[in-house]
Amino acid sequence: MATTCPCGAMIEIDDINIAEGVALCRRCGKVSRLGALAGDAVVGPLGAMAGRSPTEAAEERKATALARGEPPPGCGMSDYGDRVVLGVSARSTSSAAGLLFFCAFWNGIVSIFLLLLFASIVGHLGVTLPAWFPNPMQGQSSNMPLGVTIFMALFLTPFVAVGLGMFWALLVSLMGRVEVRLRGPEGVVFTGVGPVGWKRRFDADRVLAVRFMEGDIEVNSRKQRVIVIKTEDKDVSFGTGLPDRRRLWLGGVLKTMLEPVPGR
Repeated sequence: MATTCPCGAMIEIDDINIAEGVALCRRCGKVSRLGALAGDAVVGPLGAMAGRSPTEAAEERKATALARGEPPPGCGMSDYGDRVVLGVSARSTSSAAGLLFFCAFWNGIVSIFLLLLFASIVGHLGVTLPAWFPNPMQGQSSNMPLGVTIFMALFLTPFVAVGLGMFWALLVSLMGRVEVRLRGPEGVVFTGVGPVGWKRRFDADRVLAVRFMEGDIEVNSRKQRVIVIKTEDKDVSFGTGLPDRRRLWLGGVLKTMLEPVPGR
């Protein structure tokens, strides 16, 4: 979680001010611009690029430049004294538009089968549906055999899960955010909407590298790019769907703050 002053001393995270673009060395008292330290702290020597794909190497160079300047719109850092929070808005009009189409298409089809399943379940329970209920089998017997009803309920479960996942992704693209919270050695990555979301923890003192890689989610036959914090214990990937400039800024700042300095 540190970078290095020209005097050779380690500069801890509490002495780095990303918003102002400066870092304070407690040993010599010198305040340095992060841009002057970025040659080593952000991307390291050229050998650090070994094993990277051309796309990843290019993204690391862009991330270096973004981390040196003012945060892009939708990005920011908050210093609360005992902890630092890097926040990035996940709002994206293009992502929301695409997700809205697929979410409506997918869930529209699944809802037809869910209505049919519901009508069959309540029929087996001896309940008569009101005339206004949108039963796809209106005017016909909606009671499927009990075995078929159970099979359909099990069969539809993964399709419903995918639909809910797409709906959640739509909410995140409309009003969500990604935060990386650093408090001493404790690191937390939060992705969500308001207080509701997904937290993943990592040990900030055991970070080996911050990488830009392909994720598991594919949109329009193209895998989404993600940030990966690689530690001695596990990898934490996040940032799927973030606009490129926000994702690269966040990754570039994290490289500055978390990656160990080569040779030290």
